[in-house]
Amino acid sequence: MLTDRRAVMATGAAQPHQHGGPWRPCGAESWEDLVSTRTFDIPTCKGFMLHIDNPEVRELFEPGREIDLFASEDALIAKIEHYLARAMLRGEMIEEGATVALLSLTSGRDAPL
Repeated sequence: MLTDRRAVMATGAAQPHQHGGPWRPCGAESWEDLVSTRTFDIPTCKGFMLHIDNPEVRELFEPGREIDLFASEDALIAKIEHYLARAMLRGEMIEEGATVALLSLTSGRDAPL
């Protein structure tokens, strides 16, 4: 069981990226921009995305189907453990997320530029 943030990062399972400004403890209020181009880049490149929970990302993606969300460090670690044990589910979500992200980017709506 992964219980330490350093242990999670050491597995290579999580690649943290910040959305503008310095990193602060988890929570939607911790980020300067709630959704960025990276929100679309990750699923478009067929990466599995765990995103900080906020209302904007919920308008763009369906949590648990296309991406998943977390609101604390403990929740992030739990989600990583959950999805590492479920490769097939991750694969399905990656495909769904890629479809939604590509449609948003090519339709000219929703995606931040």
